[in-house]
Amino acid sequence: MAPISEIVRTVHLEHDQMLILEDLRTGRVRVLHGGVWLTEPGETRDHFLQPGDALPVRSAGALVQAQGPTQVELTRLGRRPRAAWWPRLRALAARWHLGPVPDTCA
Repeated sequence: MAPISEIVRTVHLEHDQMLILEDLRTGRVRVLHGGVWLTEPGETRDHFLQPGDALPVRSAGALVQAQGPTQVELTRLGRRPRAAWWPRLRALAARWHLGPVPDTCA
């Protein structure tokens, strides 16, 4: 099952303005206009993104700095809630006589 995505917000940045992505632990930054420099804690490589470029963000505290007037789209990536497929799995297990399945998943 593919991950779901949720556009968190679109941000307008002025030249050299910085944005710290504390709440985007697993997400994506996409440049709509302008350009950015992006660096993440613990990573040895920095990235320069231009319009249309997108990059996954894997850790809280990533830093984005505008390289001129810039607009970026921040997207949170996540998995579909387990509750959506857990009842179907229980029904399949019952139909195939696989034994009892717990009421919830851990």
